[in-house]
Amino acid sequence: MRTTIDLPDPLFKEAKATAALQGVPLRQIVEEALRRQLHPLSNESSTKAGGRLKTKNGFLVLETKGRSIIDPTPEQLDDWL
Repeated sequence: MRTTIDLPDPLFKEAKATAALQGVPLRQIVEEALRRQLHPLSNESSTKAGGRLKTKNGFLVLETKGRSIIDPTPEQLDDWL
C-alpha cells in the first residue's frame, strides 16, 4: 500500500542516513521501525544482514554472526566531531 507521511526534517535525515549506512532502502527502515513500535515484544528486530540492532555503551550496534559493527546515529557522529 502506498501512503504519504509528514516527518520532521531531522527525523527524515536520520532515517535516510541509517538506510544509507545499512545499504537498504528508506522504506525498509520505516517498515522495521513501525513493526518494532507495533510489536515491541516480538523478535522481529532482525535486519536484512541477518543481524540484530542493539545498543551497546550508548551506541547503536548491528550484531551479525558474533561480530558487532558500530552504527552510530547522525547526532552521535556530530557529537564525536
